[in-house]
Amino acid sequence: MKKIIVFLLFSLFTMFVSEKVYSFSEDELFESRKIKQKSECAKLGNSEEIHLIIIWSLAMYQKKAILNDIQNTENLKILNVYKAAWEKSDVHENYNTMYELKNIGPQKEIDSGNGPFLIVVLLDQDPHYKIDEYHECNNTKLFELKHRFRRLSGVRWGIHATASPLETEKNLMFLLNKHYKSYIEKKELWDGKIQDLGIINNN
Repeated sequence: MKKIIVFLLFSLFTMFVSEKVYSFSEDELFESRKIKQKSECAKLGNSEEIHLIIIWSLAMYQKKAILNDIQNTENLKILNVYKAAWEKSDVHENYNTMYELKNIGPQKEIDSGNGPFLIVVLLDQDPHYKIDEYHECNNTKLFELKHRFRRLSGVRWGIHATASPLETEKNLMFLLNKHYKSYIEKKELWDGKIQDLGIINNN
C-alpha cells in the first residue's frame, strides 16, 4: 500500500512540475514573439509601399463609395482595380490558401461570399505601423480603412486589407501572379477603369 501511495504522490508531483514548466515556456514564447513583432514593425514604413484592399462579393454593393473614400485618403493612390471571380468549386480551397488557414473556406464563403470581387492595388506614399491588440504589426492606414469599410458595408468580413509588404507580395502572387516589384517600380496611377479578369485560376 505504501508503494502505491508513494507512486501516486510522485506522479502528481511530476504532473505539477511539468505543467509549471510548460506554462513558463508558453509565456516565454509569447513574450519572445511580442519582442520579435515590435522589432519587425520598427523596420517598416521607411519608404513607399504597395498594398491591397479586396472587396469580397458580399460587400461589392458599396464598391463606388469605397473607391471614392480611398481616392480621398491622404497619401494613398490607386494604381489598379481588377474585378475577378473564382470557380465555385475552388472557393473554399482558395480562401484556405489566401488566409493560410486550414478549413476556413466554408465559413469564409458564408461571411464574405463566393461571387465576383474587386482587387484594389494601392500605393501608400507615407506608411506608418502599429502593433494591434493581437500583437500583429499592421499598416495603420490599411488597418483603419479595412474596419471603416466593413462598418460601411455591414459585412463583418467583407473587406480584406494587407498588413505589410510581405502579405501584399503573397496576395499579389496568389491572386494575380504578379510580383510586388512590378508595381513599386512603375507606380502608374489608375485611369478610372475596372479591368475585368473574369474567372481566375489560382491552382
